[in-house]
Amino acid sequence: MTEIKRTKDNFQSSKKAGISPKVAETKELKQILKEVESLEIFGTGELSLSGVTDDSRSVKKGFLFVAITGLKVDAHKFIPKAIQAGAVAVVGEKEPDKTWLDKITYIKVPNSRQALGLLASAWYSHPSKKLKVIGVTGTDGKTTTATLIYWILKKAGKRVGLISTVSAKIDEKEFETGLHVTSPEPLKLQEFLTKMVQKKCEYVVLEVTSHGLDQERVAGIKFDIGVLTNITHEHLDYHKSWQAYREAKAKLFEGVSLAVLNKDDKSFNYISRFVSKKGKIVSYALKKAADLNLEDIVLSGKAELLAEYNLANALAAAAVTRELGVSEKDIKTALSLFKLPTGRLEKINEGQSFDVYIDFAHTPNALEK
Repeated sequence: MTEIKRTKDNFQSSKKAGISPKVAETKELKQILKEVESLEIFGTGELSLSGVTDDSRSVKKGFLFVAITGLKVDAHKFIPKAIQAGAVAVVGEKEPDKTWLDKITYIKVPNSRQALGLLASAWYSHPSKKLKVIGVTGTDGKTTTATLIYWILKKAGKRVGLISTVSAKIDEKEFETGLHVTSPEPLKLQEFLTKMVQKKCEYVVLEVTSHGLDQERVAGIKFDIGVLTNITHEHLDYHKSWQAYREAKAKLFEGVSLAVLNKDDKSFNYISRFVSKKGKIVSYALKKAADLNLEDIVLSGKAELLAEYNLANALAAAAVTRELGVSEKDIKTALSLFKLPTGRLEKINEGQSFDVYIDFAHTPNALEK
């Protein structure tokens, strides 16, 4: 396995870390606003922007500031600070204060989070349209499945990038993506995608969480393939009900050309309804008859990959890559060489006389399996 150079990175220090892609120094406000629907503009759209941010502390002269109402903090209260720092335009959901309009253009939208995703994509010139984007969602197995797809495509000689909750992998380098529990914020996400375009990637595998979908972090991203591992009880503190959680997951499959779904999972029929008539559904399963079962592709590899909870993940990855033209031989070879991601049944060996494992399993379903 090729050694990956790991780079500590965050959005603020990305230029220093060398991942900040080159984008136009300025863009016209009216140009990037074309992506946002149902907006009301107070002022002129004839403005040149030098940057876009949703963090008032990062605002510089000529910036567009997007005010988001968060779970704990309402960023609309930071609009005066953003204007003072040099913002020339502000996007928000609330009516503008009349005192602002002498200084900035205000754009009122129904959903600031969605607007941020769309504006971030426009600012970076829509990188997802230049890639084949594979989105992987589900309660358990997202990270492993996304990494498996990335690994198989890479071993098959494809130019591919990966953005997971563990890290982003671009051209043999690895970058931090944040909290390791959810999808990156829109601006950072679009930055990673742009870097992949610059590195001539053809594919990107993107792990997509329910929070990322519900909070519109992937708004503006064109998904070609959607993959579902399973949907069980999780994040009910945020979504409040299993039905709302399931609805958030289903958003990924609207508009995909290919949906790869787990037929053993009780959400199979529900998610299938979100795939358009033009889209293709490919099923995989360990128990039920499906388009891809274990007998269709005999797997070999390390014991941890052959455990039941990872066999389904391997089948999902095989189903995706087979649809993308990777041969069964290349799939088997890649799986036999696969190493589980960090924190997934990761054995720690410091010379102790007992076994220690680090594992991210925390849901009832994951702990049971």
